[in-house]
Amino acid sequence: MSIKIYGVPLSQPVRAVLWPCVIKRVAFSFEAAVPGMGGRIGTKGPDFRAKFPLGTVPALEDKDVHLSESVAILSYLSDKFSWHDIYPTDVLERARVHEYMSWSHRNTREASTRVFGPHVRPDARPAGTSWRDEGLKSVEATCKLIDSYWLQRTPFLAGHAPTIADFSAYEELAQLGPRFGKLVDFSSHPNLSRWIEQMASLPHHDAMHASLTELGPLDPLLALDAKQLGAKLGAATKAGTAAITAAVKAAEKATPAPA
Repeated sequence: MSIKIYGVPLSQPVRAVLWPCVIKRVAFSFEAAVPGMGGRIGTKGPDFRAKFPLGTVPALEDKDVHLSESVAILSYLSDKFSWHDIYPTDVLERARVHEYMSWSHRNTREASTRVFGPHVRPDARPAGTSWRDEGLKSVEATCKLIDSYWLQRTPFLAGHAPTIADFSAYEELAQLGPRFGKLVDFSSHPNLSRWIEQMASLPHHDAMHASLTELGPLDPLLALDAKQLGAKLGAATKAGTAAITAAVKAAEKATPAPA
């Protein structure tokens, strides 16, 4: 297979790329690339940087094509394989997708990273304890706007069916919610709560999120020492990688899905 996707299953944008690929039964290999790490499997390693100078995940290799950033990768794959259902060709519908994706960089992505990151990376944990509550306030503000604007007008972020915008948003928000991290209660946002459940009902959801299931609630991670946290993250990564690999193999044996 020519397509390789690099990253780790605990990365939100990595999952946002992997999930549609598995649903669409694309043949690809999932290659380990650990953010911030050097050596053979790290994003700071010379081999990875030679292919992907930005040093971020997800990263895609398709023969002589090398791409970084999840939005660029999802756009590329959608056009390559004619995934018009999740990346519409209609001018306005596609603009709605880009409207959310552009907004999300300083909102959904930034808010969720402020909360999720420090729980799993002590080196990224601000001094004191206020960072958690401040981060959750940002998440709440993001949820409120998604609920009252995007999901008020249509069932999904850009229309009446899931698009790449929905996969991206779900990965940022669901990891913090009742199903996984247990930091955020979506019940005060009825449209968002409905949307979360609709996304969770899509094929291969559980396999794509096995790493989060293994990781469990986020707050208890703050009490772990470095060795304990490393073991917990290692177990989550192992479970997630195994589930994703199994899903990819199952997809390879299936009849190609319609675009």
